Amino acid sequence: MDFLRFVAAVHVVVFHSFEEPNLCKWGYSWVTFYFILSGFVLTYDQVRRGHPASAFTYSSRTAGAWLWKRFIGVYPLFVLSLILVLSQLGSLRSQPVGVWLNLIPMLTMLHAWAWAKDCTDTEFFCSHTVWNEPAWFISALFFHWLLFPIIYRIVARSTLFACACCQATCFALSFWELLVWPVITDYPDSEIETIEVISSRNPILTLYLFVTGCVLCKIFLAFQLQPSGATKLTSWSLVAVRYAATPTAAAIVLLFSFVDLNAVQCKCGVFILMYSLLIVSFAYGADPLSRLFSLGPLPWFGQFAYPVYILQAVGMSYSRNLFCTSVHCSPENGIAAVRTLFPALFAISFLAYYTVQMPVAAYYHKPPIPGCGARHSTTS
Repeated sequence: MDFLRFVAAVHVVVFHSFEEPNLCKWGYSWVTFYFILSGFVLTYDQVRRGHPASAFTYSSRTAGAWLWKRFIGVYPLFVLSLILVLSQLGSLRSQPVGVWLNLIPMLTMLHAWAWAKDCTDTEFFCSHTVWNEPAWFISALFFHWLLFPIIYRIVARSTLFACACCQATCFALSFWELLVWPVITDYPDSEIETIEVISSRNPILTLYLFVTGCVLCKIFLAFQLQPSGATKLTSWSLVAVRYAATPTAAAIVLLFSFVDLNAVQCKCGVFILMYSLLIVSFAYGADPLSRLFSLGPLPWFGQFAYPVYILQAVGMSYSRNLFCTSVHCSPENGIAAVRTLFPALFAISFLAYYTVQMPVAAYYHKPPIPGCGARHSTTS
């Protein structure tokens, strides 16, 4: 699924650059995919390594070492993105004081918890930021990583029936819009927009997507490792799931491109169903599309998924400043800026990965432990 992650990251950037064409307007839906995929992959990795769930705790330091590896794999790139945006001082000097103070929650990975939409002279804990707004996803994901050792121990000890009930509950939570939107229809548009932004980014309100991935992996492994004893699922159903990647991907492209998702209530439930099926089918690896995505050098691109996502704000800022002034950008210059964005972003991501992320992760692979100095991780 490495190349699929890269494709998803690129589509998110495309969405932020071109919101009008049908193929671009649903790029934001990949955030749901990433939350589910993260829970799925982390659970699968723990099971594959054979570590007992009872030993995966912060008290035994195994969970702390694991969390440090996750953190050091993304935080250097995140800080780099803030430094590079900071270098564009010309467009920031006129910003409110709250924009500069917003660096505090950004650097502490708390910006996804913001309760305000825009920064002002008196409000700095805001979700719309000039520094690196798409990075709210990393802030939310870090909170999910923080809870993963607890979630994993619960999921590992749960029966398949309990996991199925949990999965159904998580899916039911995706229909929260049916309860919320009728209540707030009379609110001012600005308040509705604020509620929509905060509800889609808050780490607690997105946790159910991460848990969906964890539980989905437990069920997937039960079918994969014990196909006859774990369930009574018929063989044709298993075959349908194994070869579902291609038709599911086609359905996602066609459905999301030609249906106005903004007019669809509970679209998150649709995203969960589609992307869960896509992930499971890719995990089986039998579908032609999953085989195609694993050919040759394609999986190599997966390591650039996080750099492309985290540094997209940098690429957009630099490409725009090349062709546009701080107050004006003609349509022709705007098109030229977009055309420059992707080559520039890929070049920046490539350099950042090999000159920042990999060296820093290699040098700081030991988690700092108070009172004991640095110590080698017990998990790789």
